[in-house]
Parts: sequence; C-alpha cells; structure tokens
Amino acid sequence: MTNKNQVKWSEFLKDVFMCSLGAYGGPEAHYGVFADQLVAKKNILLKKSLLNLLL
Repeated sequence: MTNKNQVKWSEFLKDVFMCSLGAYGGPEAHYGVFADQLVAKKNILLKKSLLNLLL
C-alpha cells in the first residue's frame, strides 16, 4: 500500500472481501467497486497502486 495512512492488513483484507461480494460482472465491475471503496472513499490505495495490483 502506497499511501500515507497505515492500514492494518486485517482491515484491508476485510474491505477487499466485502468489495468482492458485491462485484459481479468480471474485472470491469471489480475495478469500479474497488476504486470507489479503496481509492475514493477510504483512501487506502492510490489509483496507480490499484491498477498495478489488478494487472
């Protein structure tokens, strides 16, 4: 994670799990949900870091 805020791995994995439950429709849907939750709302990841994780 390349953000100023330190996040516990357990919290991060919980957020990823919750995003995964609601992301139906393939990679495009997952990217949209993850970007909305982890980048925009919770500010856990940077957009560039999320793209690197998905590639």
